[in-house]
Amino acid sequence: MMGIMRKITPLLLLCFLLGISVRLQASQFYGGELNYTFISGDATAGTYRITYKIYRNCKSYSDLNEPYIWFFNTVERTPPTNQFKVKLEQVSKRRLENTKATFCGMNPPDVCCDLIEYAAEVVLPASEKGYLVYISDCCRATNQKNLISEVWNGGSEMAAGVIVPGQGLTYATKIPPPATAQVNSSPVMVNDSALTACLDKPYTYRFRYSDPDGDQLRFSFGKAIGQTAEGNILLDEITYANGYTVTEPFGTGSGFSLDPVTGVLTGTPKKTGNYTIVLEISEYRNGNLINVHRAELDLVVMECRAYLIPQPVICNNAPAFFSNNPNNTSLNHRWDFGVEGTDADRSTDIYPVYQYPAAGEYTVTLALSNAAGCKDTVKTVVKYFPDLTIDFSFKDSICSGEPIQLKNLSAFPSGSITSYQWQYISGRGTAVFSRDRDAALYYTFNDSVRVGYSVQLNITTDKGCGAALVKVPFVYPVPNANAGPDTTISFDVPYEMPVKKSQVNSYLWQPAFGLSDTRIANPYVTGGKNQCYTLTVWGYDSVCKSKDEVCITYGRGPAVHVPTAFSPNGDGINDRLKFRPVQVQVISFEIFNRYGNRVFATADPAVSWDGKVNGTVPDSGAFIWVVKGIGPNNTSFNQSGSVLLIR
Repeated sequence: MMGIMRKITPLLLLCFLLGISVRLQASQFYGGELNYTFISGDATAGTYRITYKIYRNCKSYSDLNEPYIWFFNTVERTPPTNQFKVKLEQVSKRRLENTKATFCGMNPPDVCCDLIEYAAEVVLPASEKGYLVYISDCCRATNQKNLISEVWNGGSEMAAGVIVPGQGLTYATKIPPPATAQVNSSPVMVNDSALTACLDKPYTYRFRYSDPDGDQLRFSFGKAIGQTAEGNILLDEITYANGYTVTEPFGTGSGFSLDPVTGVLTGTPKKTGNYTIVLEISEYRNGNLINVHRAELDLVVMECRAYLIPQPVICNNAPAFFSNNPNNTSLNHRWDFGVEGTDADRSTDIYPVYQYPAAGEYTVTLALSNAAGCKDTVKTVVKYFPDLTIDFSFKDSICSGEPIQLKNLSAFPSGSITSYQWQYISGRGTAVFSRDRDAALYYTFNDSVRVGYSVQLNITTDKGCGAALVKVPFVYPVPNANAGPDTTISFDVPYEMPVKKSQVNSYLWQPAFGLSDTRIANPYVTGGKNQCYTLTVWGYDSVCKSKDEVCITYGRGPAVHVPTAFSPNGDGINDRLKFRPVQVQVISFEIFNRYGNRVFATADPAVSWDGKVNGTVPDSGAFIWVVKGIGPNNTSFNQSGSVLLIR
């Protein structure tokens, strides 16, 4: 421990006085104390170990300041000839136990306290007046019942990045001059605890101190000291609130007393709250008073009645778990779980588990006792409703465009379901879409594969039960069945159905007459008989389907068959203009715009026009086509017509 302490000489310490600045204050304190231990010295100087103990609320979010303590070679309120401050380093931290109340069963006050210790070594030049030592900080744990919140004693602390006001405090002690005691160390508390007491319950606590020099100790109450500016030797005391005094810090007529010899505090608290206790421990050596040591503590008084921790409503068939915080584990426990007509619902365990046989509300009784004769009886109510079920159903195969119909299947025979809440869960969060018993989810579907929609149902009942369930209905895409336009084909030239193929779709053509394959997207037609065909397309996982019809007409020649319109928009359907000669040998097939300019020409029926003029597809409009060829018997053949290009 000595390795982390710093030995500081007065010359170095005086450098600290060159810059004093305003700083944010520290945490919330349940008290504190300054101790000093004489290590070595002579007539010119002495080396001391200085220890600063703080009792800190472990639930506080306040930041701790760096601890600096002030030294003045003076008695209070007289000018010093030497003053300096020392920074301490943290040496330990531990969680303190709460003091216990002296009755059978209790759930202890919710007070959590850490003891943090800081220390350093300092060399003090001999001073005929001794030294006044103090540290000033902020803030007390809460408004103290027995102290006035005086304006001059205001401070602040930084808690989670926010400045929070509070009441300042100062912990002080004195090192006696050599003429009084050449060598002296302050008394040290040996039973640090978080002081908690229960309203209207007898309270006893002994402040146990050990004196390294073997001095005789006497205990009394003192006054609290408020916020003290750095470098100031004026330690201002805080005024006691009305009805409280320095000798009766728990209220006049409260009956509390502090034994001056043993340091035993006794009494019965009559009001809840936080009470500041300032101990003044007088040190006597050879019958002479040599010094008065100070310590400040916070006694928290709460209403501590014996009670059972309330049971949550049990909404399934799980057993009930019981717990309490007995003041003494040697207490006898007798549980009665409240089932009428049986003695099997009893237990002597401290933390029993019991499976209730049927739904209902049961009054549970716990009787506590011990050999000394203390008795406490407490009750609680268990609500057991294992018959709540939550469920909902929906159509297994939902096709896009139809809402997801949700049917509620929840039931609660022990009572009634009072509310329903349907939520749609997505990557953007959760949205409530219905509060009805049954519901329908409307959605936007733009996918080519199935999509899951996470739906959560939340229910509550008149018995305090609640439940939630998530299911994922899947929505499937509906394919677009497009068999292409009705067309006329040649008797002797196979015609391929112009259907855009998808890897996720399945196909069926009916009837099968004249088709090369009825289960592909693009079969060839060679039947020679006029026929209308129905195309059925199944989408992803063959769940949803659609249908379309196309009629095929066979033509005889001599003639060239050209569609009246086509749409070169890149969708894979009717994108190119094809011509089909019947008993005609084509010499040329030409297309002209409305200005008479030729935009396409070929003699091969296998070559089709993509609609582009100079590399781009023009706006919608009409075009003229002209065919020249040789017909039967080597006769000349000419034919013309128009076609509409649709964008």
